[in-house]
Amino acid sequence: MREETVHFDEGQTTVELLDRIYGRESVNYRVYVRKDQTLQVRLDPSNPGTYFNVYEPDKGPGNIALGSSDRTGPTVPDINTFSTKVRESGIYSVSVYLVRAAAREGEESRFVLEVTAGDVQEEVASTSDAPASADGPFSGPEFYVVEVDSRLRIHAAPNAESDVVLHASDGTVFRNLGCLREADRTWCEVERPADGLTGWAASEYLRGESGAFTSMVGMEETPYGKTDGWNILVRRDTGNGCIAESTRDGVQIQVGFDPVDDSTFLAIFTEKHMGFENGEHLAVLFDLDGDEFVGDITEEKRPGFEGGYVHITNPDFLMDLSEKETLMVMPAGLAPFAVSLDGSKAAIGKMIECQLAQM
Repeated sequence: MREETVHFDEGQTTVELLDRIYGRESVNYRVYVRKDQTLQVRLDPSNPGTYFNVYEPDKGPGNIALGSSDRTGPTVPDINTFSTKVRESGIYSVSVYLVRAAAREGEESRFVLEVTAGDVQEEVASTSDAPASADGPFSGPEFYVVEVDSRLRIHAAPNAESDVVLHASDGTVFRNLGCLREADRTWCEVERPADGLTGWAASEYLRGESGAFTSMVGMEETPYGKTDGWNILVRRDTGNGCIAESTRDGVQIQVGFDPVDDSTFLAIFTEKHMGFENGEHLAVLFDLDGDEFVGDITEEKRPGFEGGYVHITNPDFLMDLSEKETLMVMPAGLAPFAVSLDGSKAAIGKMIECQLAQM
């Protein structure tokens, strides 16, 4: 990764940087910001597959970002824009990159990166995190942000026994519709700004926020069904691609369809620390009951797990996988480990049914 230090002309708080990246290249811009100053970033790229992540001091790719410009949220009011008042003085990092599909094809992106670090007057609404009564007038924060280590179940009614209408990941933003106390637990009715989907969430997993959240953030997976220990989900970020996932013995396996890339994929995530950064590539040898193939995993970290995805163009891969019992994963330079495929035949059949239902 190339690194550049951002300098401002005397008396100026904004600078425009002209640069370009190719393929898997990324560039990390380091900018000093004082506590309580506002850091703003705007990216204008020639290639629409260009985005950036912003990191706090002493953090970078591989850590949780303050904001990712490919999705709107608390610090990202619009795609490829970022704004926040920083909580500590130090050197913040802005990492510009190409998405996986564009990087794989060796595409180029020329861009203008506008960075502002200074005192910006902001209107701050006075809020309280106290739950509102669903029966009374609206009070409390305007929005809630999900804070979980894996996924939060959004229920159809204010109790844990009701149907699950959505699995929301850490960082997902919902509009607050009001809360109530039910059976020694506080439940909040929430609405997904993107499409108006509503449901009920346990309040202990929600953080109150205010501001112009224009959309949800975080990956969202809507449940389709379950079979033989596997969850069948629909992922909105892959064009309503269906996936089958199972977690056992500290390893999560996913297989699924990616309509955006017109491919299938295999993903492996483990609770073990692999020592790689987000976006880093790792050659992995896979053994399916004696049938071997090599894949190029792009490292990705998620709460409690790290691993990555391998995109596969072989149309017979899923059917071959469903007939196997064990998948051996042998990352270059790391200890191999086994993943049970018990129940995969029923799961892949259910996943295909799910995908046909999206058409």
